[in-house]
Amino acid sequence: EIRDMLWRMTMFFGDMTDPSSDRFYYMCVPLSEERLHRRMPIQDLNAAWDSTKALMFWKEQQHDQHQQQHWLAGHSRFSDIKAVQQQLKDSVYSTLQFYHGSYAFVGSCADGLALDSEVLLEPSNIAHSALMILVSTGALRLSIFQDQNITPPPVDSLVRGIISVQTKDGAFQTEYGSTSDASNVYCGIDFCSGKAMVALMDAYELSEDMPELLMPYTKEAVLPCMKKAFDFYSKSYREGNVDTNCNNWQIQAFARLFRALNGNEEANLVADYCLEMCQDIVNLRSWKYQLTGGCSSYPNLETVEIACGLDALVDGIDIALCKNMDAEATLFLRNAQNAICFLRWAQEQLPKDCIGHGGLGYGRLQVLEQRLDVTGYTISALTKYCQLQHTNTEMLHQ
Repeated sequence: EIRDMLWRMTMFFGDMTDPSSDRFYYMCVPLSEERLHRRMPIQDLNAAWDSTKALMFWKEQQHDQHQQQHWLAGHSRFSDIKAVQQQLKDSVYSTLQFYHGSYAFVGSCADGLALDSEVLLEPSNIAHSALMILVSTGALRLSIFQDQNITPPPVDSLVRGIISVQTKDGAFQTEYGSTSDASNVYCGIDFCSGKAMVALMDAYELSEDMPELLMPYTKEAVLPCMKKAFDFYSKSYREGNVDTNCNNWQIQAFARLFRALNGNEEANLVADYCLEMCQDIVNLRSWKYQLTGGCSSYPNLETVEIACGLDALVDGIDIALCKNMDAEATLFLRNAQNAICFLRWAQEQLPKDCIGHGGLGYGRLQVLEQRLDVTGYTISALTKYCQLQHTNTEMLHQ
């Protein structure tokens, strides 16, 4: 039951908040029963974003009261959910407030913003800005700013900051204020540019419901920016410049672009590229052989690889269904279901009374650590999978 998995992950996230600061721990070590902080702004913001996804899932679940009551009958701890939801909201808010303290002007006309390196204690890059945008849009969907009666972070200016570092060929410079050569494009190309594109598309999507989020000229710049980025990054991927295990960010970003382009010829090119990347995932040895081998093969798998791949494949299933490509949808669905079986097994390797129960770690033979980032990838994948189940009931419940 996917909701059971998400329930345990949500409880794990709640257990990984520090009550003294309302901030997230990064990981826990079951053997020593320690929860650890790390000065890692990217992971800190990522934990807050993943929390908003879990919170949105349970918020949407509460709308179906009959189904909810039936499911709750076997979950005695569900009375804890409101407390956990509040813990997560408080930690999302505290994380945003910490990084919301100071910004730096970027862009040729200094009309964009980026997170300040002095707050980050490391060079500011587009992934920092992207995650600040994504946490902010998640918090807006949850009405966290309204509840706190405060002004949200400057999403419009952060979006313009990312757009300002796009080069003529469509690539994004990674670090703000750094050299404008190829090294600043390919540094972090597996992650930073993908996160930036996901953030641009998420802000664009939310601005459809919240027009005040983006200025008209900012919103008008997003899709042309993404089309240029598609030309560059699809060419770069096909030249072997992105690890297949890390293409989940590109797939997430361009799946959103596919939906925004609304079925035109460009949308077909974007869809084909996303499906190509998904095909590359399921052709990997770990997916093609080890995942299909059952529990005896599971200890040889890296949880993070499967979680990231699943996050990508769910978008691939959605695109394949939209394009009536049944063979591809069936292939990706079978692999996604294999991945869910493995992740359920991995989640059950710790006893219920053990610190870290409900979360996921890096993987392999022994549970040495449970991490928010790996668990977060799985939350992202499973919440999207549940949304697909609602719209494609017959196929996804086979």
